[in-house]
Amino acid sequence: MLDLHCHILPGVDDGAHDLRDSLAMARAAVGEGCRAVFATSHLWEGLFATSPELLREEFPGVVEAIAREEIPLQVFPGAENYYAGGDPERFAERAVPLGEVARYVLVDFSLGDPPGDIPEMIEAFTRSGRVPVIAHPERNRRLQADPTPIARWIEAGAVIQVNASSLVGLLGDSAKTCAEYLLGTGAAHLLGSDAHDLNRRPFCLGRARERAAELVGEEESWRMTREKPWKIARGETIETTAPSLEPRSGARRLFRRILDRDP
Repeated sequence: MLDLHCHILPGVDDGAHDLRDSLAMARAAVGEGCRAVFATSHLWEGLFATSPELLREEFPGVVEAIAREEIPLQVFPGAENYYAGGDPERFAERAVPLGEVARYVLVDFSLGDPPGDIPEMIEAFTRSGRVPVIAHPERNRRLQADPTPIARWIEAGAVIQVNASSLVGLLGDSAKTCAEYLLGTGAAHLLGSDAHDLNRRPFCLGRARERAAELVGEEESWRMTREKPWKIARGETIETTAPSLEPRSGARRLFRRILDRDP
C-alpha cells in the first residue's frame, strides 16, 4: 500500500516530535503493509510555524535516516494544505503538491464549517491542470450532518480521502458513521492514515482496508489503498463519478439500504 497522508517529518507540526519518532512511525507503516508514504505535514498559517521551505529542508533527513536504518519504506514529499477561504487563486498558487509529479494537492479545512468558496478553490486548481484531494471530510461536523456538498466538490473535480482512523472508530462514532456512508455511496476514493504518532493517531491503514473491504468489496478496498495512491504518485488520472448524497437523516436510511443489499 501507499499511505497518502501522514505526519512523519520530525518537529514541524503535531506529528512526529523527533527523528526517533519518525523512524518508529516508518516501522509502524511497514507493519501495516505500506511500501511508501507521502509526508504531509501541516501547512496551516497561524497554527504551525511551517512553510514550504521548512518542509523541503526537513524532508531529506528523514529519507536518509530511514534508508540508514534499512527500513523498507519509500517516502514522497507533500503537505496538508489548510484552506481558510477567501482567496482561492492565491491558495492554489502557493499550495505544496503531493510528490514530484505535482499534479495532486492535499487540502483540508476547518472541522466546523467548510469555507463557502470551496468550489471556487477546486476550480482554481483544475484550471491549471491540478487535482485537489480533500482530506477527511468525514471529520467535519457540518458535513457529518449534511454531506451533500461533497458530491458537488467531486463533480467540480476534487478527489475525496477518508481517514483510516475514522473508519475503524478511533475518531468517534460520528466520523465513523460518515466515513462508512461516504464509502458506501462511492463518495470516498482514497484511504489515508493521517497518522501522527503510534498511539493516539496511528497508521491503522491495514485495519481500515479490511473494514473497507466489508463495505465496498476486496477489489475496491485495494484500489483505495494501493492502485489510486500510486496513480497520484505517478500523476495519472483517477476516475470519479459524483454520487447522490443526502442530509443526515436520509443518509442513515440510504446507508442502511446499502448495508442490507445482497453482495
